[in-house]
Amino acid sequence: MPKLHQPHLAQPHLEMDATSVLFESSLGWLGISWTSQLRVLASTFARRSESAARRAIESSTPNWQHRVTSLAAAPSSIRELARHLVAFADGEALGNFAHVELELDDRTDFQRRVLLACQQIPHGRTNSYSDLAATVGSPRAYRAVGTVMAGNRTPLIVPCHRVLGASGGLHGFSAPQGISMKSRLLAMEAEAKLSTV
Repeated sequence: MPKLHQPHLAQPHLEMDATSVLFESSLGWLGISWTSQLRVLASTFARRSESAARRAIESSTPNWQHRVTSLAAAPSSIRELARHLVAFADGEALGNFAHVELELDDRTDFQRRVLLACQQIPHGRTNSYSDLAATVGSPRAYRAVGTVMAGNRTPLIVPCHRVLGASGGLHGFSAPQGISMKSRLLAMEAEAKLSTV
């Protein structure tokens, strides 16, 4: 019998401990989780409480053990990221979070390419699922791009809210309040962009 080809999947990172910080913003409670290599593992926003933000972080990364620390005790790069996220929540126009290194070792090559391409979408701009698929060299894989966006565990940092349907329509958004939050974020960015012109 011929041997079945097994697709290559990225191996999970050997270090399964992560550290998290939780903090408030104009968009509710936010959280950031990172590895010992200072790669961002997960983020969350628009949570109603500190405990809800913590649960969201932990549920998005079930194979990791999370230790919560204070923002003051976090590494400088994480404190800077937190400041930028709070500024974003306050409606400030920011370029993007493309400089933030992500923990993607447990993702497939396709998933990594999609997430990194989405991370490059600037503040106040949008892209379609099909355009994002073309950007990563798989123009017919727009549905698969949608699946990757639905599983994005670093919202805002990887701005999946900026990815729209081909006609510009808003599709699913896994953050709290769903599509209404997606619409709110896009409106915030449009307003911030206008105020800087």
